[in-house]
Amino acid sequence: MCLIKMNKTLNIILIVLFYVSSSYAVEVSSLIRGNLKIIGSDSIKVAKTNFVMDKNLKKEKEKILKSLKKIKSTSVSIENNNFNRKPQITKGVINDIFKEYGDTVVYIQNRKLNASGSGFIIEHNGLKIITNWHVIDDAKEVIICLRPDDLNKYCEDNNFKGKVIKKNKIKDLAMIEVLGLPKKIIPVIFGKFEDIEVGDEVFAIGHPKGLVWTFTPGRVSALRPNYDWPYENSKHKAHVIQMSNPINSGNSGGPLFNIKKQLIGVNTFTYDGEGLSFAVSADDLIEFINEVKKEEVESQYIQKKKKQTWITKKKIKKKKLD
Repeated sequence: MCLIKMNKTLNIILIVLFYVSSSYAVEVSSLIRGNLKIIGSDSIKVAKTNFVMDKNLKKEKEKILKSLKKIKSTSVSIENNNFNRKPQITKGVINDIFKEYGDTVVYIQNRKLNASGSGFIIEHNGLKIITNWHVIDDAKEVIICLRPDDLNKYCEDNNFKGKVIKKNKIKDLAMIEVLGLPKKIIPVIFGKFEDIEVGDEVFAIGHPKGLVWTFTPGRVSALRPNYDWPYENSKHKAHVIQMSNPINSGNSGGPLFNIKKQLIGVNTFTYDGEGLSFAVSADDLIEFINEVKKEEVESQYIQKKKKQTWITKKKIKKKKLD
């Protein structure tokens, strides 16, 4: 009889131990599945029994509780770090770039070359337009079209005659003067080449393949100071930004912006392959804007009337930058 009672008691103890161990296993399993916010040491409930746990079981419980506390504190630390991280960009910021500078970008028709390209407006002794030299080439005048409400009717209204006033063939840059541009247009703000980092998000606006006012995002792939590149029968050199933005014919001369809405480059050329696009840096553009036409002195000899002597008369002649 005593033996039967002992067996029953032993069986009950084993059942209790199994139940308690299973309860801990469920709690630990819940932690592993990621329910860290609702699982903690306070939520662990041990089955109510009329038996007192032995010392080994208490030790096991204490070990599990310590492990749970450690896991919970670690998870909170990770969550707090994630909440404190600032996102690199927001949708609103990206949208603002086009909203603010969409009207700053212009469509350029070069009727002499029967070609078109992009350009954008800057503030330099009044409003001026910047584009690539190869969009202008040797044309003296071009047609400038502003962004219409209906993109299917571009260049039907808001057309201006632009006069090419400055070129730098080496940097592949040109400046156009247009009279009567709307004063509400916002000129670009310049960024710096030294502030650009590989991986930065950048945004281009232009007219690839005649698809006017196209906005294309990408990232900086590399920075190439004093980079040489060919274009048909010409050679060029400047600090250039290599980026992954899809750039096509028609994008030439358009702006490249960073996330701060600063102009950092002029979209200029591509290489065969995917994501091999390049922009001339804003630093080179600023140098170009500030270039002053050099003057050279030609010597011209004339003969005085009274004396048979020759003197030199200086004649000033402006030298073209291109």
